[in-house]
Amino acid sequence: MFGFQILSLKWYTPINIFVMAPGAFLVLAFLVALMSIVRQKMEAKGKPLAEPAGCISGDCAGCSMSATCSEKEKKAADAEEKSE
Repeated sequence: MFGFQILSLKWYTPINIFVMAPGAFLVLAFLVALMSIVRQKMEAKGKPLAEPAGCISGDCAGCSMSATCSEKEKKAADAEEKSE
């Protein structure tokens, strides 16, 4: 910075796992674990996280992709089979 060297790379060794491709999976695993811990603590407090909406829950009305959704046709066919 401004011609001065702040960090000398002689003593600095980067953590290579974060640079390589498996590092992404490691970070993803930590994020999933963290979300699980948060979900458990919120449910223990009696404040569960919001229920999924949209295509995940089968509610096509709340989905932003409802106009192009191919799942609606499958669900409609399944509903017709059940009604018969």
